[in-house]
Amino acid sequence: MPRWAKRAAASAALFAALACPGGGRPTAPPAPSGEPELRVGIAVGAAYASLGGAEGGELFVTDATSSVPVGSIPAGVRWVVIPDSADASRVRLVKPDSTRSDALRGIVVV
Repeated sequence: MPRWAKRAAASAALFAALACPGGGRPTAPPAPSGEPELRVGIAVGAAYASLGGAEGGELFVTDATSSVPVGSIPAGVRWVVIPDSADASRVRLVKPDSTRSDALRGIVVV
């Protein structure tokens, strides 16, 4: 057998050995670290977004920039998020009684 053929066979064997995955069982996925997070943005030109509803539990709303509590949405109640008419980079919350929050840069809902 020519010398190059032996090297090619040895290289192929080494490649095959290194390409095979290691033995053993696959590891389990990592456990979740803390509470899940869902980020939602209002699309440009969208009229509103809803928070809460008939099937949800109580939600706590906080100002994202200052961490000051804004309020809580009881289970089964819906609040509406609308763009602020004076500053498009801010939003306002509208409660079921039609009262509006101050303009907020962002909110955190838990």
